[in-house]
Amino acid sequence: MRLDICKLDEVIVIGVPEDLDFDSHDDDYAQFYNPRLTEIQHVLEPEKIFEVWDLQGTIIGKRVSYIGHIPDGCFVKKIPAGDYAKLHSSELDYTLDMFARTNYIEEMSYGFSTKAAEKNGNKQEFSYRPVQYRPDAVNTRTIPSLEKERSKSLKERYVSIFFDTESCSFRRFLYKRYVSQDRGCLWELARFNNNDKGIIREGLSKNEAATFLLQKGEVLVFWEGYSTFGKEMIRDKVMKMDAKHLLENYTRFTLDMYIFDESLTWTVIFQHERDEDGFKHILLRVG
Repeated sequence: MRLDICKLDEVIVIGVPEDLDFDSHDDDYAQFYNPRLTEIQHVLEPEKIFEVWDLQGTIIGKRVSYIGHIPDGCFVKKIPAGDYAKLHSSELDYTLDMFARTNYIEEMSYGFSTKAAEKNGNKQEFSYRPVQYRPDAVNTRTIPSLEKERSKSLKERYVSIFFDTESCSFRRFLYKRYVSQDRGCLWELARFNNNDKGIIREGLSKNEAATFLLQKGEVLVFWEGYSTFGKEMIRDKVMKMDAKHLLENYTRFTLDMYIFDESLTWTVIFQHERDEDGFKHILLRVG
């Protein structure tokens, strides 16, 4: 699965503001009709409805070749020419993992989407997100990784030390589902204090986690993919990264990651949900 990058000319849209009375995710969106839009002149691609957003809000309307008459209650938004990632609606769940395998950085402050009804009743829906090519962006395809068998063996030892996957039937179920179906997150099984392995658990702030890791230099890491595509991409892999470089870039490819070294005497876990004590950053270490 590859990110589709295209060059677009300036897009000018005249439309009505999106409000609480209109759900842009409703199945009738492609059939959306507003009498004011029929007054718009110089329409391009009349079969499409355009949804355009920026920091000032969202409008839904029609693309025009130039600004002529603006009907009452309508507004104009301009999307600048440039490079855009074109994403079909079926690819939206894969977005983070797709971007992570490129050197493109997404601009989040504006963008647009199009929807058009086909004769068979289906809809073609695409989102267009402005991007910038950055040679220095972290591309997960170029992060060094350990040899496959070594990665697999190390990850198995890591899991056996820091995670409780066997103490009860529920934990066995969660781990089996995690391994066989790519469902759930490994951090749900991280050991708590007073365990039979002597693992000490400590919640950290984000700054405390960073301070700890920056003392380590090069670290080993693997993470949770967000999509089936991303999970397959990281399966049985352990990556090597400089801790500072990792901390500066990890949100590009994950929010859930497992950081350690070959001593297997400690691990720092970043997770997107808080644990029972309210922490998103967990240090586990051998006592």
